[in-house]
Amino acid sequence: PVVELSSLKMDLYRRDFTVNAMALQLNSNSYGSLVDFFNSLEHVKTKSIQVLHSLSFVDDPTRIFRAVRFEQRYGWTISKQTESLIKSAIAHDMVKKLSGGRLLHEWQKILSENSALNCVRRLDNPPFRLLASIHPQLSQTFRSKPIGELIHHCDQTIGFYFNLVRRSIDEEDFKEVKWKCRMLALLSGLSAADLDDALRTLTFPEGNIKRFVAMNQNSNELFRTFKGMQDGKILNRDVYHLLHGLPLAAQLFGLAKLQMKEVEAHNSFVLYWTHLHDMKLSINGADLKKMGVPPGPIYKKILDHVFDSHLDGKASDR
Repeated sequence: PVVELSSLKMDLYRRDFTVNAMALQLNSNSYGSLVDFFNSLEHVKTKSIQVLHSLSFVDDPTRIFRAVRFEQRYGWTISKQTESLIKSAIAHDMVKKLSGGRLLHEWQKILSENSALNCVRRLDNPPFRLLASIHPQLSQTFRSKPIGELIHHCDQTIGFYFNLVRRSIDEEDFKEVKWKCRMLALLSGLSAADLDDALRTLTFPEGNIKRFVAMNQNSNELFRTFKGMQDGKILNRDVYHLLHGLPLAAQLFGLAKLQMKEVEAHNSFVLYWTHLHDMKLSINGADLKKMGVPPGPIYKKILDHVFDSHLDGKASDR
């Protein structure tokens, strides 16, 4: 297709950063020639993140988060001029004008990065101070409590157990597990009321707020249970009922708080995901009826007992 250079230049001018504002010619006469109006190739070579105009962060404040993601992901540097424009946009409350949904989307992306902790630290430092975009107290809790260390332990835990669980969960779902586990860590220093406020700022739907709070509580209970485990004293049925139905993000966060130090917790998690999590009972009420057991609440008690015995290796199901 024939594209006028003037219209192409305006299209590229609307991009977020100069390094994303290049094009290759496709017409036969100049096929493969680089179109670079903004010195973009030089910025790639110098690994410099620069915006195309002074109102870039006013037009789209989410570019602030994107600049930090690119900087930390690629090891590049935000130029002094661009950083000055970021500082000005934040001073004029541009980030506060973002909807909660857009803000949540940006934090999901940040917490999905392999360099998530470095991104969070960068966003907590001048000129950003953007942990306050989630809650005014978040920067204080991040600095006064070992939240950064906890996120680091989440990363270790996720990396350590990835190969174990990936056979049971697809890649996209696991990406969601990663950002939720890190979000649990990031918000873990907030009080219950402040946590609720933070989730509402990010416009979590009411049901999701309840689920997230439940994940936080469940991970705390899991941590306490794992902490109190004694070697060889826990049955397979206990492991199953402890972890079954608990979101994977909460499981990993509970393990992360143990800092990989509790051998019995590690063994239990491995046992659950290698042998127990997909176990099912092949007998049902129809089988009990055939055996002459009168229908009633006793069915559930019998089936639960058989299933627990099956988990413990004491019953062979059928």
